Order: sequence, then C-alpha cells, then structure tokens
Amino acid sequence: MFAGVRDLRGRTVGELRELGVTPVVIDVTDDVAVERGVTQALAAGPLDALVNNAAIFLHATVEARSHSRPSKR
Repeated sequence: MFAGVRDLRGRTVGELRELGVTPVVIDVTDDVAVERGVTQALAAGPLDALVNNAAIFLHATVEARSHSRPSKR
C-alpha cells in the first residue's frame, strides 16, 4: 500500500511506515513529482485500487480569487 505525501518529513510519515504503508512524494502541483511517484508505485506491481484525495485550500473567499490556477503554498 502506498500513500501520497508532500514530503517525507514529519510524524505522519513515520506513522504510515509503522502501518506498513510506503509513503510516496507526490506534489499534485508538480507534474514531474507526480510522474516520479506513479513510477515508484507501479514498480512494485500492478495497482488494484486508487483513492484520490488531493485537495486545494483557498486563502480567500471564492469571489475574491481569480479564475487562474490556485497558488502553491
């Protein structure tokens, strides 16, 4: 089992490893990072399931934001 994470630092990564989960760095705002993460996961064999839980956080009301891609923070 793999879990996408933004970086490998922090308590959550250690907790994932204790549960037998392999953390994979996947920053959904970085196409190269996504490709690298997918390659790492597929190297272990075929995927049986995928759960996409990526989200964005807006630091303003929707009305105040432009229609461009949200900024990375």
